[in-house]
Amino acid sequence: MRMSELTEEEKIMRNIMGGVWKTNPVSTEPVIELVKWNVFAVLAPNGVDYDSHFNGYNTSEYEGRVSSKIMAFDKETMIGTTRSGRQYRLTDLPGYDGDASYVRDRWLSINKLTEKDVTDVTGEYLTDDNIQSSNSG
Repeated sequence: MRMSELTEEEKIMRNIMGGVWKTNPVSTEPVIELVKWNVFAVLAPNGVDYDSHFNGYNTSEYEGRVSSKIMAFDKETMIGTTRSGRQYRLTDLPGYDGDASYVRDRWLSINKLTEKDVTDVTGEYLTDDNIQSSNSG
């Protein structure tokens, strides 16, 4: 159920209770805009490669989000496509969001991973303009 379809009381209870839930299908939510985003990598199931995932705050559904594996990324548009086929539009500069961090921690736990299994690869997704902006602030 989309956040916009919930009653005010249901929205309040969802925020109080926290937790993680199944995402909307790609067909109903093909593009997600993330703010206060970062990108992390974990060892892939094959034990050799690394899979990278977007993590940030989804502005349309008011929730923290971890994406499926990133398959492609365009630094010019700052849009990435994940294994599910969903596109993530990264806006503003990378940053920290408590809800996004909570969801990432739960995602790690569900996938039997810990913080020591995580490598921050956000820098690989920044353009020269992003880097200059973050250094000037």
